[in-house]
Amino acid sequence: MQTHEATHTVITPSVLYFGTPVGLISTLNRDGTTNLSPVSSLFALGQRYAVGLGAGGQAAANLIDCPELVVNLPDAELAGAIEEIAPTTGVDPVPQHKAARYRFEPDKWTLGGLTPLSSELVRPDRVMECPIQLGRVP
Repeated sequence: MQTHEATHTVITPSVLYFGTPVGLISTLNRDGTTNLSPVSSLFALGQRYAVGLGAGGQAAANLIDCPELVVNLPDAELAGAIEEIAPTTGVDPVPQHKAARYRFEPDKWTLGGLTPLSSELVRPDRVMECPIQLGRVP
């Protein structure tokens, strides 16, 4: 019987993203500022996006009020920034079902060290550091 050395590393990430690329969704808050939400469930098909969002988050609430968004696709260098904002929510107070894992953060841009850049086609800002930014209107 042959034995093989382990070629993997066991990790314990704060949030598990796999399957699809991680993106940052920009949506417009009621006060006109832009909210950022990390999302790992997204894909494009033709001219449409499919984005998986939790119903109790700020991004979902924002999209009901203003159905415009930017899908910001980061490169690997932004992994740390995404990890910084991943356990945060723009909802205050934090919903009970999120309270154990999330904390309120009104300015995810500063927390993640990211720069808002005005969009050309939609109202939410895009993330300057992301090499791909896809604005979408209904």
